Amino acid sequence: LVSVAAAALLVSLKLGVGVLTGSLGLISSGIESSGDVIAATLTFFAVRLGGRPADPEHPYGHRRAENLGALGEAAILLAGGVLVAVDAIAHLARGAKAPDIHWYQFAVIAVALIVDLSRTMISVRSARRYGSAALRSNAFHFAGDMAGSLTVLVGLLLVHAGFMQGDSIAALLVAAIIGAAAARLVVENANI
Repeated sequence: LVSVAAAALLVSLKLGVGVLTGSLGLISSGIESSGDVIAATLTFFAVRLGGRPADPEHPYGHRRAENLGALGEAAILLAGGVLVAVDAIAHLARGAKAPDIHWYQFAVIAVALIVDLSRTMISVRSARRYGSAALRSNAFHFAGDMAGSLTVLVGLLLVHAGFMQGDSIAALLVAAIIGAAAARLVVENANI
């Protein structure tokens, strides 16, 4: 539940500042974080369902609910990645204007990195403790979010240095990070 609240905070910060400044990198990161809200909610219910003991209808228990939750998370990630990639390619193709650079963009990225680092560490610890596939996939997802935030940071620094397409390229790289995370989740959980 704390993860859902943290993801909602990051969505509002990233999308708000992204729209305010015209940063496609922050907007794409905000879109990806909105998938986090859905994914964290899905994980919450999958972990609760997966922890139920066996019953007459499920003689082997409900453990695979977590893997199905992780596959649902992968589908959400993939959809967000495609949306971000299409928008980034459109920006690059038409030579869209670079975003305005302000200090608060960097503050939002710093907050996102701190929140995602703490969520990653907590999810890894919990996944090991409970042997949870859903929590392990959440940890991987949050680590991907950190990589995305670092990519957006580099893109904004490039724009600040005069490379006007840095933000759009960063958004495209965020889409690739999202796609890689989704592919890993699909492979890992579909095999199970």
